[in-house]
Amino acid sequence: MSEANTQRSAKSFTAKLPGINRIKAVKDLLLAKLDTLLSSLSNVDIKLNALLENDSPLLQGVIALVKVTQKVQAQTNQLQAQTNQIQAQTNQIQAQTNQIQEQTNHILELLKSIQPKVVVESDADPETRLMAYLYSYLPSRCAIDIGANIGEVSNKLLEAGYEVYAFEPFPDTFNRLKQRFSGNSLFHGYPIAIGAVDETRELYVAQDQSSTHIYKDSTLYNSLTKHTMPDDLVFVDSVPVQVRSLASLHDASELPTDIGLVKIDTEGFDLEVLRGMGNYHYPVVMTEFWDPHIPFGRSAAYNRLEDLVDEMKRKGYHWYLTIYRVWGSEGISFYCNHPRTVEHSWGNVLFFKNYETFSHALKWCSTILATTYFN
Repeated sequence: MSEANTQRSAKSFTAKLPGINRIKAVKDLLLAKLDTLLSSLSNVDIKLNALLENDSPLLQGVIALVKVTQKVQAQTNQLQAQTNQIQAQTNQIQAQTNQIQEQTNHILELLKSIQPKVVVESDADPETRLMAYLYSYLPSRCAIDIGANIGEVSNKLLEAGYEVYAFEPFPDTFNRLKQRFSGNSLFHGYPIAIGAVDETRELYVAQDQSSTHIYKDSTLYNSLTKHTMPDDLVFVDSVPVQVRSLASLHDASELPTDIGLVKIDTEGFDLEVLRGMGNYHYPVVMTEFWDPHIPFGRSAAYNRLEDLVDEMKRKGYHWYLTIYRVWGSEGISFYCNHPRTVEHSWGNVLFFKNYETFSHALKWCSTILATTYFN
């Protein structure tokens, strides 16, 4: 094969190879040609001159490709150096981030150690836990539990340190209450109801007629007023009970005058209890309320929030907290000093005679419960 044909074949072959592979092929071809030329020519100078004369374009191409390769390699090295520098900076930032996180965790642990620890026994009854909390801020450790039933609230108040005066008018339930705390000198039980005046009144007895007994102890729903009820919880009987007013009990010295807290839960008769306070006042008074849209509160209920607030404002109670649930929904929230109910809600409202005690209760509620804001 002639030199011209060989050169054309080499160019045709190498043109098909991409990038670096093409350079390698050209190099290998060049070396092969050099070996051929060196073996056929005896004079080295002649061989080199012939090589330069015949393959000058090919050598120039190789030189150009080598230069390009060197330039690419230099750029690659520069990029690698920049990548290494960025990685070093990233590692430095990560180290600083870890240090900041460690400092943050340390601060959080420190804050936990200096904040009061809240022991939550049940999310279902924050009102009782709030009353227990307020024990440390009241001028008297005496408490009244009106509508005590079998004494669940009384028990928590006793555990907090209160001396408890409890009222439960239903005979069978009162016997259970009295037996539960027999021998406890800080508990005083009264088998009477509390209302606006001294009288004898019918106590309506409730019965759970649901298929699954969802109301559990139906005696919790006994009431001095025949208000509306859910379809599967009905009043089936009534018994006459003695009713006394708080003012009457104080006047007769049957109750001490230094009461720190009053809890009222009479299933729809709470407003009448407030009216029977007369001129006696207590640092904290808690009553139950029902929105008129829930089954219990549609009619004949004396515990509308607006009426309770009006009555207590006339008695000089200007600060109050409302803790509520929405009928059929989970979750407990609170708001303060707003005389309207959230629709379909029920719960308890705590009235305060002085702002300092109110502020302690507000702090507790803000820590434990979700806050409701009104437009």
